[in-house]
Amino acid sequence: MLSMTNENEGCLPGDALIATNTPQYIYTMRQLFDDVPTHKIDLSTFRVISLSKNTKMLVSGTVSSVAENGARAIFDVSLCCDGLDDYLLRSSRDQKFLMSDGTYQRVDELCPGDQLHVPPGALMSLVTVRKSCESLNREAVYDLRLSDQGNYLLLDLLSKIPIAFTEP
Repeated sequence: MLSMTNENEGCLPGDALIATNTPQYIYTMRQLFDDVPTHKIDLSTFRVISLSKNTKMLVSGTVSSVAENGARAIFDVSLCCDGLDDYLLRSSRDQKFLMSDGTYQRVDELCPGDQLHVPPGALMSLVTVRKSCESLNREAVYDLRLSDQGNYLLLDLLSKIPIAFTEP
């Protein structure tokens, strides 16, 4: 995930999956946080799938940092992808998602029927919110920043469904 501003950061829990440019390598936020300081992951060569701010096409993004941002309440959002089974998207309250109409909505503002933006080249064409609810649990959350601020990081749900999130 990328933070929106220093004052209002959206974050993802440790089990959130991050899509890399190498399909066989999918990392969780927690793995990235743990592996960067031990040099198991070299940020100078590590690339993730991103969304170009200008073209809305999938591009390669360079990670500049990964940080833990304490414990926060997590929202669980049930998504329907091309009419198939539900997928669960989880994030902190302030995380903003790119919608199909080009606007951004915080996760706590998502309503059933809302459609998330699916970039060209994604395996799914339609991602619709089924329901959203706040978890009673607080979890450690993580912030991942890209060195190219023109790109949005993509979350890869179950290694299949890239969803753009955060705002410029």
